[in-house]
Amino acid sequence: MEVMRAKGMVTGYRFSSLLILILMAGLCPLTAAGGGDQPEAGPGELDFFWWGEESRYLATTAAVDAFNESRKDIHITAQSQGWDGYYEKMKVHLALGSAPDIFQFVTIWLSDFKKKPEVLYDLRRIGSLDLSGWPSTILDVATIGDRLVGTPLGYNARVLIYNRTLAEQLGLRIDGYLTWQDFNGMVQDARNRNPRLIGYSGDLNQLYYAMIAYLVQTSGNPLVTAEGRFGFTLEQLEEGLTLFGTWFNNGTFQTLEKTALFSSSWSDPAWLRGDVLFSECPMTQLDEQMDYDFPIGLTRYWVRKGARLTGIPVETNLMFCVDGKTEYPEEAGAFLNFILTGEEGVKLMMLQRGIPSNRKAYTLLADAGLISDISREAMGILKDSDTGKYTYWDTVELETLFKEAIQLTGFGDMSPREAAAGFMARGSALLDGNRDVFE
Repeated sequence: MEVMRAKGMVTGYRFSSLLILILMAGLCPLTAAGGGDQPEAGPGELDFFWWGEESRYLATTAAVDAFNESRKDIHITAQSQGWDGYYEKMKVHLALGSAPDIFQFVTIWLSDFKKKPEVLYDLRRIGSLDLSGWPSTILDVATIGDRLVGTPLGYNARVLIYNRTLAEQLGLRIDGYLTWQDFNGMVQDARNRNPRLIGYSGDLNQLYYAMIAYLVQTSGNPLVTAEGRFGFTLEQLEEGLTLFGTWFNNGTFQTLEKTALFSSSWSDPAWLRGDVLFSECPMTQLDEQMDYDFPIGLTRYWVRKGARLTGIPVETNLMFCVDGKTEYPEEAGAFLNFILTGEEGVKLMMLQRGIPSNRKAYTLLADAGLISDISREAMGILKDSDTGKYTYWDTVELETLFKEAIQLTGFGDMSPREAAAGFMARGSALLDGNRDVFE
């Protein structure tokens, strides 16, 4: 794997042929947390693999431990890692037939398996799995042809959060939709009174989603269309890169030099000490944002005036899948029942993967008072922000190209025009190389 850097540039990993050879040689297996050699799986022993940060790790491992305690005839070995490299690793293991029995997946990735859906188990063939809590329209997002390949998890999306104390000190009223222009004007006016203030702080992942929203709103089309073409033009991307570059320099955004170092927006010391007005948070992590020295408020993502689409993904984008070659489909079904619809598992997993799309799970959490007021408020914002499909294809490779373009412009290594042209050339080649996905 190689990481390309220019003046602090941070990009996603590129999956190399060397790593594939290592995986094929068995030198880089999926192993349980803690590493080391793992014994051969015995009867009822299944591997479960996912990605996530600490809060998701703690909740998920607690649910796995509870299941293992309740079912002595089945044992789940928990495995996890961070986001970087997860999908590349899973694609290789699925291709080699060495995937874990159960694993976390993203619905948009299913487009890569239209030609070979059998690598994912048809969940309707698992008699032990209770699918009755999901509406058919929700199950449709995890279906390839007539094959149900995943259990949709929670509704999730990104919302803007803001420092209410700072907003009140500045006399700012933040409600309704903020246009990109109004947001910049608000921040620059506030910086005239408080030069230390920063308008928005987010990590590179969050800037990537902000760029998606800008392009979809500007073009009125999905980022990638159903025909496998970009919905925006080179000129519109140039416009977005110019805007972001300007905002890095004028304090509307945190500087790119600092942003490239953050693991999340709320790791920015300026946000923690109360000098940043806005940040961003996935709905699944809102409850963790309540312990600052200042109260937070929620508002809708920036929207271009007159935009037909918001470009904000509001969907059940996560799911659990079962390996098409698993020897233990019924045992996998029993485990999924426990964590997705069983009272103990649902209460342990909480909202770590969004507000449950399964009606049974939602009712269990709502009746127990485990869906917070701020999560309910966020759901209202998200429903209002959901204006349609934001893209028909989203991969790590495409995400990497966007991040590189943002950084090349922000660090001054290329003009916005040059970075946009480079993105369009490489991105179009990527789409052309995956033409079968859209057929």
